[in-house]
Formats: sequence, C-alpha cells, structure tokens
Amino acid sequence: MKFLDPSIIRKSLQIKFLTLLLALLFLLAFLISVVFSVYQNNIQRKLISNQAKAFASLSVGPIGNAYTTYFDSGSSKFKEIVANNLVLDSNIAGIEIIDVNGSLLYTSNPKLGAGKKISSGTLLEAVNSDTTTLIKSSQQIAVIVEPYYDDFGAHSFSIAYFISYN
Repeated sequence: MKFLDPSIIRKSLQIKFLTLLLALLFLLAFLISVVFSVYQNNIQRKLISNQAKAFASLSVGPIGNAYTTYFDSGSSKFKEIVANNLVLDSNIAGIEIIDVNGSLLYTSNPKLGAGKKISSGTLLEAVNSDTTTLIKSSQQIAVIVEPYYDDFGAHSFSIAYFISYN
C-alpha cells in the first residue's frame, strides 16, 4: 500500500506546513501594508492641514490688502493677486471673503455670486471671531477662517480658505 508509506505522508505534511507558513507570511505582509498605508494617509492629511493653516495665516494679509486696495477700483488686479496666491498651495480649493454681517464679498468659485448672505451658522460665527477658526468635516479640517485686520485694527471681513484633500 503506497499511500501509507511514511515518506509520502512526511512529504505531504511538509507541503501542507509550507503552504500554511506561506499563507501566514502573505497575510502578515498584507496586514503590515494596510497598517502602513493607513499610517501614511494620516500623516499626509496632517501635513496638508498644517500646510493649509500656514498658508492661510501668511496669505490673509496680502489678499486682504489687495481686496481693500483693488477690488472697488477694478477687480481684475485683485483676481490676479488671488490667483497668484492660490497657485502657491494646491490644497486650497478656493477662498471666500465674507464681511462680519455675513455677506459674501468675493468668492473664487465662479458658480457662486458675491453679495449672497452666508446661511451656515458655523461659518458666520467663525467670520465674526477674532481668532483663526478651523471648521472640521468628518474629523478633518474643511475650512480655515482667518480674520483680516486693516491698518487701524478694524475687523471688517474674514477670509475663508476651503481645503481639498484630493
């Protein structure tokens, strides 16, 4: 009886053991890659958030000054300055300039029109705040609202920066 031969049984057990060991190694490698991917994804989101916060705090002055200087006399120069600033951070999807009464003064989104009232209570509260406000959506920053102060310290509007994680 050939199938009861101990050498065949031993080889069969070795093949089964090696197959099980290889399957466990592949499973371990897969789990490590999943954990590493999730970790890297979280790191990238934090980097995008930090970069967007830094960009918002540094660009609020130039954009606010350009708005007060150029927007009423000719918005083409202002739009050029905004476009040049937005090119510097690809994670900023757009900006909105909102006065403290909730009126939309300017938007980089051509689908929205200026002059509309802001209906979001969270955004309106952030616009009226004297400090930088981070509005989160599903555990990540979606909007950064930076107050703009003119040369005399008046806070007449804020700039909202919309973040894209794509």
